[in-house]
Formats: sequence, C-alpha cells, structure tokens
Amino acid sequence: MSIARPIDMETIENALTTWVVDSTDLVIAWKNQSVSMPPYPYGILHISNPPKAVSDSWDVSREYDATRPLEKELRFDSGVPCQFTAEFQTFVLRPDSRNPSYDAMQYVLRAVAALQNLEMSAPLVESGIAMARVMQPQNISKVVADAHVSRALVEVVFNATMSTVWYTGFIGHVNMTSTVTNVEEIITVTV
Repeated sequence: MSIARPIDMETIENALTTWVVDSTDLVIAWKNQSVSMPPYPYGILHISNPPKAVSDSWDVSREYDATRPLEKELRFDSGVPCQFTAEFQTFVLRPDSRNPSYDAMQYVLRAVAALQNLEMSAPLVESGIAMARVMQPQNISKVVADAHVSRALVEVVFNATMSTVWYTGFIGHVNMTSTVTNVEEIITVTV
C-alpha cells in the first residue's frame, strides 16, 4: 500500500497544539512538561494512549525524481497504521477573565467543533492525522484553594501512519528485492 510520508511524535504534538490553540485561543501546555502552568484560562494536552498498531502490515512511501535516469528512487519511508488518543483539558477560574460567560466546557466544545470544520482541522489533515472518534466531553470542575476552578476534558482518538523509525519493534524482518542486482534479500531488524 502506498502512503503519504509517515509521521513522528513531534509532528503529532505540533499538529494537536495548532488545532487546540487555533480553535480555543488558549495558552496550551503539555502534561508532564517541566514548566509552570500558564495563567487561567489555559489548556493541557496529553497523549493518554500512545500510538498502537491497528494492522499487522506496514505501508510504504516512495519519492522519485523523473529527471534522473531510470527515475531513481530518492527516498523510501515505511509506516505503521496506528491509532492514538489525545486528551485535552481546560482550566478556567470563574469568572473567566477573557470571556465572563465561558466555563471550561465551552473551550472543550469549541475544540471539538473545530474537528468538524474543514478549515480548522486542516493542520491535522496536512500533518497526516485523521480523527477517528470523539469521546463524550466531561465536566471535572473542583474547588482549588477556596476558588472554583471550572475544568473539562475530552479524549479524541486519531488515526495516523507512524514512521517505523519511531515505531521500533513493529517489524521483525523484511523481504526485499534489490532493483540494482535483482537479488532477494531478507533484512532483520533487531530491537
């Protein structure tokens, strides 16, 4: 099967950050980052379920240069079709200093609505990420230091083709035929 260029975790994190920032206008931090939390309102992103293979096959991406003799292959990438889950949480100290009528759920719902909007979801699509399903948004508000903090979260399952370079352990061996020598070879990948 032919695929677009496989992606890595940095591509995923950048695309998710762009999606959330563009749809909510919130400052975003990644969970477990060693930075202080931004001022309210803010959001936190987290990959709650890392990429997991959804197929026992792998896909190939090739690039050719038609101007070179025999259209020599320039780049060969392989990828693993995967699913992963991203969790987006919002934190709003009531009342919200930017939008007094907003609580955390409004920001979560804006991010979810953006997934249905072609223009707003373009950074995900351009990065090779597709939404598979959205879980039910949850209100998880609580009192923190005598102040009501509105909190909400949503988990979204995405599809992507992860680079086999990133996704180690997926391929045990590969059968290949050399286009130069026409000799079949077996390449064993040790992890």
